Amino acid sequence: MKFLIIGRTGTGKDTLRKILEEKYGFTFVKSSTTRKRRYPGEDTHVFLTKEEAAAVPEKEKVAVTYIKNGDEVDEYFASRQDVKKADAYIIDPDGATMLLKNMPDEQFEIVYLYAADRARQKAMAVNRAEDKAEAAKIFEARYASEDDEFSSMETMMRSTTDFCRNCHNVLPWLNIYDKDAMERLAAAIAQRMLFHNRIMIVISMLSQAGLYPRREDGLMNYHGNMVRAEELAQAAFKYPQTCADVLTAWMMMPDARMDQGQWNELHPERS
Repeated sequence: MKFLIIGRTGTGKDTLRKILEEKYGFTFVKSSTTRKRRYPGEDTHVFLTKEEAAAVPEKEKVAVTYIKNGDEVDEYFASRQDVKKADAYIIDPDGATMLLKNMPDEQFEIVYLYAADRARQKAMAVNRAEDKAEAAKIFEARYASEDDEFSSMETMMRSTTDFCRNCHNVLPWLNIYDKDAMERLAAAIAQRMLFHNRIMIVISMLSQAGLYPRREDGLMNYHGNMVRAEELAQAAFKYPQTCADVLTAWMMMPDARMDQGQWNELHPERS
């Protein structure tokens, strides 16, 4: 499972990323972009020239978006391998839509950051830059250029948080620009990842025991429904009845205990 961090400029995406990386060991997609650095030493992206970006084959880009920064329209993109090896990705709504379509076998959750106070949002975006006057101009241009896609997503979120088969959960979060509150959000995301990893182990054991038989294409039979293990894990988090059903089946196994050897065999990359 991967987390998609989405929010307008100045809503705290990079702050959340820093906490998740430093406190919980998350790895983030470092997408490539043709935009210029906002401040010396910025390393939130792989910064490319337009010529370098054009040299990357389009078929390798699973998420691509174009954002206006001042007078420039810059490209942002990530490759399939960039996404697969990471835990989370800071992305915009259009890029997320493309990514969900291009990686249907991967499960995602969206964390959507928004700010009630646009003035504070602008201040956060401007204060991190060396040239604040230029940054203010870029903020206004970018806010206007991306307003339609963010407004469209916000409208959709008011009617559903079940976007598509590989993204069932969306967590909207109001940034009040309080460090402790952001720490709590990061802790909640880390707990969701921990739950997912542990329930995946339980599901793997049930599949190996033949209770949820798995086909060669990776789909497993969950009470007559053919689903991927990651889909079932997400459903277990979202729906208490599904979680209870999976855990009850696990507890009814002849031996539900798992020693270190079983852990290593099932998930050698986590041993």
